[in-house]
Amino acid sequence: MTAYPERCARALISGVLCTLVAGLGFLLDGAPSALAQSEPDPGWTVLTVAHSGSWGLSTARSQGEAIAGAVRQCQSRAADDSDCGAELLAYKIGWSLAILCDDSRVLVSAVSLEEAEAVAYERIAVLRQSHASSLLPCHRLLTVDPAGAVTTSEAHIAREIN
Repeated sequence: MTAYPERCARALISGVLCTLVAGLGFLLDGAPSALAQSEPDPGWTVLTVAHSGSWGLSTARSQGEAIAGAVRQCQSRAADDSDCGAELLAYKIGWSLAILCDDSRVLVSAVSLEEAEAVAYERIAVLRQSHASSLLPCHRLLTVDPAGAVTTSEAHIAREIN
């Protein structure tokens, strides 16, 4: 009498195992093509700007590596002790802007340049309200496009943003 339940139990276990193995094989068979079709990870881009206007930009696989690279680059551009890394902007894709407003920095990123500029203008308006209109004119320090190309204010006449 015990032989029948044991056979049933073995058949049930082997049926479950066969189903699991077949399912796993199906998943693994489709996995390489699914991975090949996915977009590559863009990595992290980090932008940091010191009060002096020194800046650093770095892209790396991890956010920590990108932060370290951006701070190192900023410090290499700084003439003296700087606050490189005190404010940073970390993002995956899109445009970024760095704007200096008196003693304040406005760092923004967005998918499109127009969106980044709109966010920057909103932040500058808030700064102006909090400084009771004593804020000096702001100027764009740099623009970073989605490919990582940087346009600095040195390449263009500093654009005042009021």
